[in-house]
Amino acid sequence: MLIAVAGLAPGSGATTTALAIAALWPGPERAIMLEADIRGGILAERCGGDPQRGLASLTAAAGETGTLTATDLEAHLQHHPSGVAYLAAPTAPEEVAEALTRPISCDRALVRESVVIADCGLVRTDSAAAPLLTHAALLLLVVRTGDLAALRSAEGLKSRYPRAVVVLVGDPRPVPADVSAEVVGCLPYDESAASALLYGLIPLGRNSIAATRPLAVNVRARIAAPVARVWSPWRRAGRLRFPRDQIPRVYSVNHAAVGRVESRPVTPRPHPPVPAPIVAPVPTASATELPGCSETLVAQSNAVLAPCATLTREADDPAPTVTVALFGPLRVTWRASCAAADRPGEGAEVIVRLQRRSRELLALLALHPAGLTRAQLIDTLWSHQCPHRPTNALHTALGRIRAAFATASAGTAGQIVLCDSGRYRLDPKRVTIDYTAFTDALTSHRHAVTEADRRAACEHIIGLAAAGILAADLEADWLEPIRQHARREALAAVGALAQILVTNDPHATLHLLGTAMGIDPHNEDLYRDMMRLHARLGEHHAIADTLALLTRRLADIGEKPSRETRDLARQLHTSKTRMRAIKNR
Repeated sequence: MLIAVAGLAPGSGATTTALAIAALWPGPERAIMLEADIRGGILAERCGGDPQRGLASLTAAAGETGTLTATDLEAHLQHHPSGVAYLAAPTAPEEVAEALTRPISCDRALVRESVVIADCGLVRTDSAAAPLLTHAALLLLVVRTGDLAALRSAEGLKSRYPRAVVVLVGDPRPVPADVSAEVVGCLPYDESAASALLYGLIPLGRNSIAATRPLAVNVRARIAAPVARVWSPWRRAGRLRFPRDQIPRVYSVNHAAVGRVESRPVTPRPHPPVPAPIVAPVPTASATELPGCSETLVAQSNAVLAPCATLTREADDPAPTVTVALFGPLRVTWRASCAAADRPGEGAEVIVRLQRRSRELLALLALHPAGLTRAQLIDTLWSHQCPHRPTNALHTALGRIRAAFATASAGTAGQIVLCDSGRYRLDPKRVTIDYTAFTDALTSHRHAVTEADRRAACEHIIGLAAAGILAADLEADWLEPIRQHARREALAAVGALAQILVTNDPHATLHLLGTAMGIDPHNEDLYRDMMRLHARLGEHHAIADTLALLTRRLADIGEKPSRETRDLARQLHTSKTRMRAIKNR
């Protein structure tokens, strides 16, 4: 389901309107914002995202098959601070135009469970975003209330775009009588709030932003698909089973009245008195006696626990923790407390208790910390051979995961897999995932300002990726795009760190290239860089060894070193002979 948002004049507020509608979408579909402005995207730069991850990367990944699945979409989504999942557009207009012209087909489950709110910029019939305006289920034309020329232009666009409606921005005022444009809602004009929303610095409850909620409800009502007719006990053989006046009536909910119902005071039920806890006296100390401690911390340390603290052990007994290691063979370890996570050898291995399908499900949830819907999980895990009852198969796999954790922890692990708002995810308070640390390190590297920060982020990325291929013991088609993404980001970190080290520490650069070969053992560029570095250090004997190592590894996949690599090795040996001849003279 597609909703297009476009402005009739520059600065009309199409981007802010699309973002606010997506943030306050009433559901039940998942709202995804798409930047399709032919002038280039701005949302990722405003909120600290990656402009290249989104529309461009998604169309490039789906370009080979032309098919988009739910798993492919999740790999390219980013999350705005307001909670909106969005597909960012590149800042270069030509890249946006190229991405919008690539044909992509989506599976039915993705279309049925998602609504895409596209920010199309300005209405232009010759732009690459014109097909979005034509084929959208609803086109929202954002117009300033004082711009009568734009309102009359919107009235003229009705013939070209029959599903176009107007959203007024500014002071609410009646539409002139000579303008017959259909208005679906009105938003207040607040430039500072709009800018803060793009940066993610304003709560959605602010009046100027919360005013978008009625507009989102109206838009959802307009695109609501008719409900398919199903069997009902009130009908039988095409005739009414009961008289018409006895058929139950469905009453609509008046959303405007919600929140104005006066609440009646409720008398609390009496509870038995809780005995006061015996609290040992806490030695007091002044802020000057505790170095580096402020008066606030001292006051907090002298506070007495409330009686309800005696009914829980969370302060004294840390919550159990689960460690999911995705790099290399899949490893899942349960430990009784967070403190035991730093002590190797303590804990129970859970992965040995799981069958193949349950392992795939656990890996899929670990790779998507934001969670996946039931349809997305079924479409990803059983895309080729869907069982007769896919929902039962999914619940069976989830039950086996919960049973494995219960057995490993003797029933103390609790709920590791959560289901919030129809999305299944791993509990972030109990589960630690190395791939999440990997993506956090990628974000730190993009936002790093100093060379020390960039180096630390690169070392963290490479250290995690060096453990091996993502879920190396699993064979699944949906894993391959994520593996390629992780391998590509790790090699980019290797290149960035090598530029920092090669000048002052070439031996550390050699060790770094050796680590990168473990990440991508068939990448000839790494071997060529290593041969050049060996020649620079005068280690010409290692050039032949490097070429022989590359030959053996490529033979495993039925390939041979390229002519460029062989010519480079020959040139480096020739330069070595010339250097010896010069020294002998």
